[in-house]
This record gives sequence, structure tokens and C-alpha cells, in this order.
Amino acid sequence: MKTHFFFSLVLSVGLYSCATKPESKKVEPAKQEPPKALTKENTVVESLESTFLRKDGKQNLLEELYEELSEKDEKLIALNQTRQLIYKNSNELLTEKVTYENHSTRYYESALHQIKTINDTVLQHQLLTKLSRSKQLLTQKLRSSNAYHVQIDANTALINDTHTSLKFLLTLALMEDYQKNNVPENEKFSTIIKQQQQFLQRLDSLLKTIKN
Repeated sequence: MKTHFFFSLVLSVGLYSCATKPESKKVEPAKQEPPKALTKENTVVESLESTFLRKDGKQNLLEELYEELSEKDEKLIALNQTRQLIYKNSNELLTEKVTYENHSTRYYESALHQIKTINDTVLQHQLLTKLSRSKQLLTQKLRSSNAYHVQIDANTALINDTHTSLKFLLTLALMEDYQKNNVPENEKFSTIIKQQQQFLQRLDSLLKTIKN
């Protein structure tokens, strides 16, 4: 089922991408500006080993690209808002349920401790029986909500997986477009190599002078 859903998602993203692209014309389009997350101003070379770090400390480029993409798309804005609302509502409900269970558990633990201090064994047994019945009633009351809790957790996991897939597919298209339009020119590499070779020749000449 998940596999079928994933392929449906891929198809949907493909159709979405096609729908957002203007009709092709014979005139050569201007070079598209890369996303802000991929501009040169946002990266800095830290060493000769070319270790790149983000100035703002962020390291999840996929999330940055998706956030930038979302800011320009009303459908994605609405999608993200709905997801946040669902998460907020489910989190509040589950917190309420857990609090309810914790209060009940704490009460039963306190009651058990108190009942065990009773010296009258007959009375103690009667109260322990009532305590046991009350706990059984609580278990029955929670049977439905526990099942709902499990379903909510499963749905949350599926939503997270599907949303991650969506973010990947959308940002992958963005990244591949960037890669296509921003390939470093080979001539620049050749120029640097030529400069290096000329500098090495100068160094060699100086060394020969010193040796002589």
C-alpha cells in the first residue's frame, strides 16, 4: 500500500511541476536565478580542503530549499499550515489522555499504599477488591481511546513519511535545475591550472638560481 502511495506521490509531484511551468517558446529563456539557499553568499570556504559550512549554522539544505519553495507557493503554504494544525490538535489530545491516565495511576498507587496500612485484614481485603474493580473499569474505559491512540500514532508516522517524500521530490527537481544551470565552466579550471603551472615554473627557476 505504501509503495503504491509513493508512486502516486511521484506522479502527483511530476504533474504539479509540469503545471507550474510556462509553455515553452522558441526564444531562449534567461538564466534562472538559483534559490537563495544555493547562492555563493551563503557559503564560505573554511580551509584548503574545501570544507563548506553555512554561515547561519543550518545544515539541512533540503529543509532550507523546501522552506524557500513553500514561501512562494500558496498550495504548499496551506499544506504546511494544515499539517501543523493537525499535529497541534493531536498532540494536545494525546497529552490530555496521558495526563488522565497518569492521574489515575498516581491515585491507585497512593490508595494501595494507604489501604496496606489498615490493620483489619477483612476490611483491607474488601478495599483492595474495590480498588481492583475500579482499575478494571478504567481499563475498559480506555480500550477505545487506546485503539484511537495507536491509530493516531500510525497516521502521524505515515504523514511524516509522505511529507518527507514530497519535500524530497520537490527539492530534488529544484536542485537538479540548479545543477543544470550552474555547472562551473571548464575554461575557468584550465585558467587556474595554467596559472599554477606558470607559478611552478617560476619557483623552479628560483630554486635553480639558489642552487647555482
